[in-house]
Amino acid sequence: MDRLHAWASARGADVLHRPREFPQYGPAYYAAFWAGPDGLTLEVVCHR
Repeated sequence: MDRLHAWASARGADVLHRPREFPQYGPAYYAAFWAGPDGLTLEVVCHR
């Protein structure tokens, strides 16, 4: 996740939320969010 964030950031991706835990979505919910080119929010998530 952190490597994906670094890769996307280096290419100018519009980062909405850097990788971190989001306890409001569930226990061990670790995610990052970007604005997609079509205006949709893209999310990558893993459960630690």
